[in-house]
Amino acid sequence: FVVLWMIFVYCPVGYWNWGGGWMFKMGAWDFAGGIVVHETAGFAALGAVLFLGNRALREGQNIHHVKKPHNLPMVALGTGLLWFGWIGFNSGSALTIGGLAGMAFANTLLCPAASMTLWMALEGICTGKATLLGCCSGILAGLVVITPSAGFVQVSSSIPMGFIGTIVCYVAVKAVEKFDLDDAVDAFAIHGLGGLCGTVMVGIFADSPACLNEQTSPEWCANPGTVARSFRQGMVQMLCGASAGMYSLIMTIIILKVMQLIHVAPILTRADQQLALKDHEQHGESAYFYPEGFPPLAREATEKTIGDSSEEESESVSLSRELSVRAVMTCPGLR
Repeated sequence: FVVLWMIFVYCPVGYWNWGGGWMFKMGAWDFAGGIVVHETAGFAALGAVLFLGNRALREGQNIHHVKKPHNLPMVALGTGLLWFGWIGFNSGSALTIGGLAGMAFANTLLCPAASMTLWMALEGICTGKATLLGCCSGILAGLVVITPSAGFVQVSSSIPMGFIGTIVCYVAVKAVEKFDLDDAVDAFAIHGLGGLCGTVMVGIFADSPACLNEQTSPEWCANPGTVARSFRQGMVQMLCGASAGMYSLIMTIIILKVMQLIHVAPILTRADQQLALKDHEQHGESAYFYPEGFPPLAREATEKTIGDSSEEESESVSLSRELSVRAVMTCPGLR
């Protein structure tokens, strides 16, 4: 899937925007990947969610329950590492050492900080408690929002951009929950819509038209000779951003459908497939060790499937169970 997606989604959109394609010719600007990276990935996540449907659940569970993080300290650690790396590629997108890289660095610090603050405040107002997960979500939303404009806007603009982006992403996360979409890490709400929001705000928060002429622009211009705020620029950003998102969504669904039809790779769309511990069948290993060879949820699904499903499905589950036990018994370190 990743190879096909890179060829048919990422590379075309990258050419359209950065390689002289139709977005470039229209005048769309994307400093570090708001359109090319975040929007395409976020809308691809929505396409995958719509194609695959929600994951199988225990009786009495709902999507909101299973979407809770497995390990919050690891989420916090990952967010810190992500922020650190993000500073690198946003600043590095200046392709130089100097004021432009320094401005991108500062924007990549301040926008997520503002987003984190507002996200925690919104949680406190709406739910009565600010959470560590909300803190991390706010940081990520700010990072996504500032990416397309990190080198095009003044440092003072990064804070209101973070506030606006947080409101968009927070409402989007709640909408995804309301519609019971099983987007495990809110990729569509934060990366997809956050990237689109940041892309549009290039046309709102960039410098004035006085900065368009590199030779005569004032010294305070963020990135003279590139982009300036205007209604037209905002519309160009919106059109190109929305087009990239819809293209990614449609192409992702097509890729998954083709993979399913030609059986190039197993796509687990049935509940019994998802719960029968296919990691052992496909990779010969699992994230966790269970002495009995199956985690409790998979064992329950196996027993239910054997009792309720067709003979063909029962054979599939039996094979998965046999492979799971065999993987445990043949590995001396696990016995």
